[in-house]
Amino acid sequence: MEMEPSDINRRLLNITAEATRYCQTVENVRDMEKDEFVNDMTEILPRIYVEFITLSPEDVGALDYGYYQNYVEEDWYESVRRNMEYVLGPDDMFLETFEEDMKYSDTPIAVSVSESLADIFQALYNFIMISRETERPGGRRGVCGMPRELRRLLGADAVQRAARAEPSAVQSIG
Repeated sequence: MEMEPSDINRRLLNITAEATRYCQTVENVRDMEKDEFVNDMTEILPRIYVEFITLSPEDVGALDYGYYQNYVEEDWYESVRRNMEYVLGPDDMFLETFEEDMKYSDTPIAVSVSESLADIFQALYNFIMISRETERPGGRRGVCGMPRELRRLLGADAVQRAARAEPSAVQSIG
């Protein structure tokens, strides 16, 4: 069932608002305590995932725009990543169990939380900027590749777990 244009516009505005909230939180991480940052991420990430994953290609138009400009330069990406790494401290690493190479490894494969979050920041910031180039917030051009990009960055299983996570269970990690 295809969504009505007014429903799509409302959803795209919601997606843009959530993406903006994520980017602002990540950019201001140095002003936050670790617990506050972890709580914000556990609230924002599942919302972003749900907003993107529930849009079908038919809802936004299966348009292929090819090349997307990257608005986040390497220095800015590294600055954002390092700031999150600083705030998260020793809790910046987690063991990756979905990595294909894990089945061949005797040692666990560690992954940086801050790097994963910086990758999401880059994708969402690019989405926001591409959306600004279109005629309305959350423009279709920016939305087309986002569910696939979020799945790639987060891993579908990880995102589904995060979307179902109980806040109290996640708080025990931080």
